[in-house]
Amino acid sequence: MKCVVPNCKREAVSRGLCRSCYQVASRMVKMGELTWQQLESYKLAVKFAPRKRISPLRQALMNILSSEDARYQSHEYQNA
Repeated sequence: MKCVVPNCKREAVSRGLCRSCYQVASRMVKMGELTWQQLESYKLAVKFAPRKRISPLRQALMNILSSEDARYQSHEYQNA
């Protein structure tokens, strides 16, 4: 998908914006100049959609943390 900003030919990465357009928009939102809702109403951003895919690193960390938690709970259970 291409960036939704007119005359920008780069590939969109978040909210329909390329990296540089997103950076400018994000800075403007943080400074209170605009809101994401305003940008969406002007068709200069799309509604945020959480990622459906979990990165391999995040998945590995989730697996490690859940196994550590399970070990801790079973150890706690044995000592009760």
